Amino acid sequence: MANPGVFEAMLWYNKYENEELSKATEGLYNFFFEQTDKLGICRDTANHLLRTYRAFLEGFIMLEIHHSFGNPISISESFEVSMDVLLGGMEQYENR
Repeated sequence: MANPGVFEAMLWYNKYENEELSKATEGLYNFFFEQTDKLGICRDTANHLLRTYRAFLEGFIMLEIHHSFGNPISISESFEVSMDVLLGGMEQYENR
């Protein structure tokens, strides 16, 4: 949040562009897949979930950086509620 330009630049890279970028992303994906594997979520569904969480996190942060949340309620509380909804929704995919 202190340097929005750095965050925006992080969004521009394509992990499939070269080996170095692919390796930079691999650790984060592995952590995520370890969690979904423990829940018995198949890899195809886990990839859809990964896209969902990534889109949410990047979108939420970009909106906040650009002061696009006009409502004065707490951003932290909005983020917490959003994560509760996203995480609670994963249960429907357990052992599938």
